[in-house]
Order: sequence, then structure tokens, then C-alpha cells
Amino acid sequence: MAKALARYSFRNRPIFPPRKSGSLTSSLVLRTPWPLVGSSVSRKNIFAWRPYQKAGIEPAFWFGGVLVQYEVMKLITLNIAGGRFGQENLFAFFEKYKNKTDIFCLQEVLYKAPDLRGRMAGGKMMTLEGREAFQEIEKVLDDCYGYFDSHLEGWFGLATFIKKEHEVIERGEFFVHQHKTYSPGEELGGHARNIQYTTIRFPDGLKTIINFHGLWNGKGKEDSDARLSQSDKILQFIGKLKNPFLITGDFNLRPDAESLNKLEDFGLRNLIKEYGVASTRTSIYTKPEKFADYTLVSECIIVREFKVLPYEVSDHFPLFLNFG
Repeated sequence: MAKALARYSFRNRPIFPPRKSGSLTSSLVLRTPWPLVGSSVSRKNIFAWRPYQKAGIEPAFWFGGVLVQYEVMKLITLNIAGGRFGQENLFAFFEKYKNKTDIFCLQEVLYKAPDLRGRMAGGKMMTLEGREAFQEIEKVLDDCYGYFDSHLEGWFGLATFIKKEHEVIERGEFFVHQHKTYSPGEELGGHARNIQYTTIRFPDGLKTIINFHGLWNGKGKEDSDARLSQSDKILQFIGKLKNPFLITGDFNLRPDAESLNKLEDFGLRNLIKEYGVASTRTSIYTKPEKFADYTLVSECIIVREFKVLPYEVSDHFPLFLNFG
């Protein structure tokens, strides 16, 4: 029987190269992010995929004699800790993953920071290292567009880097603790908190990526009134989204915190819990609490792979997500 392959196109341009799938060479292979949206057939198959996703098998099912495979994107989230644990290793990490990753969501990023020597942040004395971390990372990730949103004096905040081949529809920030011009005083770690959001066009529609660094108070990662309020404001924002989304980053929360449970109760899947992750902190972090970083996904986000990357370039491990 003749071998045949098909490619899925969007707006009359090919998105995926022809691809064989194992030994199934006698049938058409159609790679698509979300065919049959809203149909009972597609949703039934989606739920059936989850055991296969955990085993690392590519989501696929038969439809009308065609083997349908879904498009995926690869995302890494990392709190770079201002680059203070060694920029050479940090930049080498980005160099290694730049061609394997579509989206980087980074926290504790400095953008042309002033001389901070003598000032405290998160209980640590600031140094000159990493003052232009955003600009240096931007040089390494030269095939990405970089977006920076500050929550402290214009030089400290969140950064998202997205490969230039992807179409960004909308981006911005939304404050969930205090406001943009809030001054925390001598201890900079008590600064305002925002979420950085980027909506990207996938072939099947829009998806929103939310980058987040949660409130630090110097008293551990348990609940507080401010953290509960922060979660309420996140829910206020995501409750207005009309498309699938994910929220990722350093939440500064324990796994059993009600501030985190509020987001799960909204219907989000906590991938740290679902995949049995034992810790998100590297050996650089010497305190007993081993969780801070999370990735939560909404309905209609297909998770193909989720894992901790074993690189000690910060006191946080990078988290890797393969999704569609």
C-alpha cells in the first residue's frame, strides 16, 4: 500500500512537516493542535490520553482514517535569583535550551538596575552582579522577543521570552499585591507583585501564558491575609479570560497553602502535585522548605510532559512543560 502523509495548515501556510508515526506508514498522519474542538469525540480522547502523556507518548488518535497528532510548545520557568549564583552557568543553561524551547518565563530579573550595594532584598545583601540580566539573557536568546514588566522601581521584575516565529496577540501586566509605584522601604523584598501575561495564537486558537512571582514576607511560605488576597486578585484576572491558559513561576507558597488551593478549586490542574514532584529547590537553598515553584493549567491545555530540570543555576530548579 502506498505510503501517504498529510500536513495541517492554518491560513494557507504549512505548520508541520510531513511525519511518519511509528509503523503506521500506510495511513495519513495529520498533526494538529486541537481538531474537533467542542465535540464529544475530541474530549473523550483527551481524557483517555493522560496515562499516555505521563509515559511520554505523543497524544494521537484515529479520526476518519487519519492519525491525528497534536502540536505542542515547550516552556521553561525559572527564578534566576537575579543571576547572583553565577551568570556563566546561567547563560550556558539558556544557550543549551534556546533551540529546544518556545517560551521562557523568568522571575527575579534585573533590568539596568542601579548600584544596589548596601540594600537588602529577600533577607540578602544586594551586589553589583546581574544588574543587566535582562539585556544579557536577551543576547543569548537572540531568536526570541523579550518582554519585561517591573514590580519594583522599574528595574526588577518578570521577563518572558518568546520565539519570534510565534504570533503574540496581546500582552501586559496586572497587579495582585499593592501597585506599580509602591515603595517597600529598606527591605526591597516586600515589593509589589504583578502577573505578566502573554496571549499567543496557536493554530486552534488563543492561549495565555501567565508568569508570576508571589509575595515574600520573610516569615515562611504559609498563608497570610496578603497572600490570600493575592490569590483572589489572580482569580479575578483569570476569571475574565475566554481562552485556555496556564500560570507558572515562583509562587512562594507551601503545597498545602489555602492560597494555592484557591487556584486549584477554580479548576486548575497543579502539575507539581499531579506529577509527584519532590522539590523545586536546589542544594543552594539550605532552608527546610522544598517547594516554591508551580505550574497550573486550565481545562483544554494538553500536557504532554512536565518535569524538573536538574540544573543548579539558581536556588530554584527550572521547570519544563511540553503542552498544546
